[in-house]
Amino acid sequence: ESLFLSNVDPFSPSPVVNRPSVIASNSVGDSGAEISGSPGNITVSTPLLVLDGGSKINTATGSSGTGGNVSIDGKEVVISGQTIITNQGNLVNFGQFPSSGIFTGSLGGFCAGPCGDAGNVYITTESLVMEKGAQLNSSTSTDGSGGEVIVNATGTISISGTLVDGISGGVFSQTAGTDPGSGAGGAISLTSGQNFTLSDGATVSASSNGPGNAGDIQVTAANTILLDGASITTEAAQASGGNIKLTAQDLIQLNDSVISSSVQGDVNPAGGDINLDPDFIILENSQILAKAVQGQGGNITLIANKAVLVDSFSSLDASSASG
Repeated sequence: ESLFLSNVDPFSPSPVVNRPSVIASNSVGDSGAEISGSPGNITVSTPLLVLDGGSKINTATGSSGTGGNVSIDGKEVVISGQTIITNQGNLVNFGQFPSSGIFTGSLGGFCAGPCGDAGNVYITTESLVMEKGAQLNSSTSTDGSGGEVIVNATGTISISGTLVDGISGGVFSQTAGTDPGSGAGGAISLTSGQNFTLSDGATVSASSNGPGNAGDIQVTAANTILLDGASITTEAAQASGGNIKLTAQDLIQLNDSVISSSVQGDVNPAGGDINLDPDFIILENSQILAKAVQGQGGNITLIANKAVLVDSFSSLDASSASG
């Protein structure tokens, strides 16, 4: 019927303690005993999956093995909350993430050769709800590539909120490697059979700090896409920015929000393209940016079958500072 990963110790007299539950399969190593094997994959099949209070499913790798894949199959997935305890030992809370969620990253450590790529996250559900403190994160702090995050929901997808320190919650696929052979960021695909909502400081982000390109982001909804105080971004420090595509049958609306594909770097990288394609597009105090510093800015394409409404506080900018 259900699987709950909670943050309550049943043997404690205190009703609230920081002992988040974890399902983990990690590849770790100690100095002088490098491990090149990959973590195993984790598959969860349940009508209701709840991750709360910093509880998580974790297949991160600290070796040259690729992070394990996490596959979720259920009717409803609910993720929320975080913990103040960020290190309970490598095998329990590998990666020191305070958020609740799913983590498949490549975190480095003792890599026999190049460090491994991040694993992938696959969620098939009717409804995905991510609230304050929640993350889906397939990032890497090594020269490995970021993993894919793919969510297919027949109903709604709702992502909202930040962590306690103000850092955005949401969906992340990033690569932080700066070596010449570092990999690209992984792609993010979020598909809703009804409505998609991103709000209250949450973000969907694909980025690269090294020579690999940032991953692409695709958000699709059968009815509406709403960004309310939120952001969808791809960013690259040295390479090209990823493309962003939002497709909805009826409406794409941005309130106090940003869609951005930006690049730093030299004259070669280009900003990623941004494409919006519904019947109606509404921008209120919002920005759509495809900017570059020395290279070429990306293209911004708005395709609305009925109307594009942009207020005076909103802007579209595909410029380059010097390119």
